[in-house]
Amino acid sequence: MKILHINTHIDGGAGRVCSALHGQLLEQSVDSSMLVVTRINHTGLPILRIHNTVKGKISRVFLEFKELLYKIRYSYVRSRLPSTAAWFSFPWAPYDITSTQAYKEADIIHLHWVGELLDYKRFFRKNSKPIVWTLHDLNPLTGGHHNETGFPKTAYSELSKKFLALKEKAFSNQTIHWIPVSSVQEEQAKGYKLFHQFPKELIHNGVYTSIFKPHDKRIVREVLDLAQDKTLVFFINYSDAYELKGMKIMRETMNLLKGKDVQFITIGLEDVSAHPNCLSLGGVNDARLMSQLYSAADVYVCPSIEESFGLTVLESLSCGTPVVGFGIGCLPEVIKNGENGWICPEKTASSLANGIQQILENPCTQSREAIRKPIEENYSWEVITKKYLKLYQVILAGKAPS
Repeated sequence: MKILHINTHIDGGAGRVCSALHGQLLEQSVDSSMLVVTRINHTGLPILRIHNTVKGKISRVFLEFKELLYKIRYSYVRSRLPSTAAWFSFPWAPYDITSTQAYKEADIIHLHWVGELLDYKRFFRKNSKPIVWTLHDLNPLTGGHHNETGFPKTAYSELSKKFLALKEKAFSNQTIHWIPVSSVQEEQAKGYKLFHQFPKELIHNGVYTSIFKPHDKRIVREVLDLAQDKTLVFFINYSDAYELKGMKIMRETMNLLKGKDVQFITIGLEDVSAHPNCLSLGGVNDARLMSQLYSAADVYVCPSIEESFGLTVLESLSCGTPVVGFGIGCLPEVIKNGENGWICPEKTASSLANGIQQILENPCTQSREAIRKPIEENYSWEVITKKYLKLYQVILAGKAPS
């Protein structure tokens, strides 16, 4: 069994999931490869950059020329459209994945987040292999947008229709297995025609439970120089431009709770240190440090108003720290109000502030060990990898997934 994973980047949620699954398969002696565009590989795993598959100086110069043409075409089309912070991907790319040796040797092609890497016309015209496609967002099913929140559908309607028709034609005579990553996303995907044309199987994303585990709260606070005598509320900050991440709601929530004995701590590239109740720790790209931050907090807040999954929710729960957020991504499947967190009924600051207060004033009934246990049992990468392996085997045996 030879599996080729294809993802544009190594970083980001999709990149982390893709590389984790690739690594787990390698540990189980499965012949797994991963193809990306990204230059820097910090995972320690063997990952193939598509540029390195091109042999010969002339061929590489030609690829660079095709990349330049793609950028010019992309910039020209985007310049004629309203600007938006929401992701919108074109179904074009300057690469021919099917010409790589990794593609030729693979039994199954596992697509992940492939914007600006997968050229739909070229790839699906040449492809003859079964495809597993993990839906890290809605883009494979749409005319270009990745998420519904904040996307100006009306302004992009004509282009979306054109691109959707291109995808429908490209997908004809293909063997594709959709993988929604949460029940919420699966319901959302049912609103798109392409989702109904192929088999699908819900397989959640996983978490490294050996890394994301409970640490002694007093010790990690001392190590990280965080207050021992305050209630700490942890969140990750993003630019306000990405509406789906809910940062505007989070800022309002902090204002609503600023009279309380609460210290907000955050990581991320946005500067929110101006808020009197918030300590900004800057960017963090180390899983073990993240594990300590989750463990130091009394509650983790996920203010996103749309997510396909929400990896940070699993990470926090795996560290035994309760989570407060809205009913998005994996939250409805893993959070039980009052036991290990709180799902806020309305996507508003007042609802989020109330959810945080519920947990702080009425501590969760589950211990940190009890909060972690179902994550360890159901969402560890070992468990998730077995589900993918079973699917691969069913596909290669020529059976329809159950």
